Order: sequence, then structure tokens, then C-alpha cells
Amino acid sequence: MSELYEDLISDRFAAILFGIIGERVFVDESFHGGGVHQGGEGSFLDMHAEFNYHPIQKHCFRNLNILLYLNKDWLPVYGGDLKSRHAKTGEHLKVEPLFNRCVIMFTRDYTLHGYDKINFPAGHFRRAIATYAYSLDEYPKEGYRSTKWHPESGPILKKIIGSNWLKLV
Repeated sequence: MSELYEDLISDRFAAILFGIIGERVFVDESFHGGGVHQGGEGSFLDMHAEFNYHPIQKHCFRNLNILLYLNKDWLPVYGGDLKSRHAKTGEHLKVEPLFNRCVIMFTRDYTLHGYDKINFPAGHFRRAIATYAYSLDEYPKEGYRSTKWHPESGPILKKIIGSNWLKLV
């Protein structure tokens, strides 16, 4: 794990990310909110857009989510595909969380993602290493925002609270 950590925080990986998005970014060495994410039977993650500035380092704009999946022998019947939807255009896609697949996505207020309820046999889990890449902003590009929730299922109260979360917080 330490070798992967060193690779993710390296200048070499920052250069790869620059080649992909054309912006200078760095991976948060503290992995604040990141690390190994694991979901078991029945777990899910409602659609949401991430917070935009590091909660401790206020000058660090959160640019990217980086997810590296660790799911050997993944089967489509398990569910749990990463769902992504552009909140403005409605464009969407699903990505199977296959072993060694890396997903790199922008963390804008319109970049929604989550996954539906998982259906696993006992003892199986959906695992990923999650980390976040930031850029330094002397002056904020936009106002600070918390995670924006957009639940697609569940009781009406959950949908109302989710869609009004930022106002409630």
C-alpha cells in the first residue's frame, strides 16, 4: 500500500493528471475523506456532487476524484456500478467497478455520481481506493460548497432533504 500511496502523491502522477486535464493538480497527501472505501451487502451511495474546497486547507480547490477499484472477480449481477450524470446536460454513464480500473472525474457542482444498492453473496465487498486531486487557488474560483445530494430513490422526504441539503446546512 505504501508504494501505491507514494505513486499517487508523486510529481510523476501529477504530470500524468496534467496530461489528462491540462491543469496543474496534486493529490492530497492526507487523503482527507479518501482511503479505502468499502461497501457490503445492501450498501449504496446516493447521487451527489462533492464539496469543492479542502475542509482544512481552504486555498485548495478540489478538482478531481480518483477511484482505483480493487474488486477481483466482479460480476455484473452484484450491481454497484459507478453511475455518473452531468446535472446540466443529463448525459450519463455507468462504469463497472472492475479490478484495477481507475476512474478520474472532475468534481464540479454538476458532476453527480453514486451507485445503486449492491447484491453480494456473503463475505463479498465493493472496494476502491479513493483520493482527491487539488489545485492551489490564491483567490477562490467559486464560493465554498458542501457535498450536494441528489437522491434518486427512497421516500419523498429523503429527496426533499437531499435536494435542499446546502440550504439546510
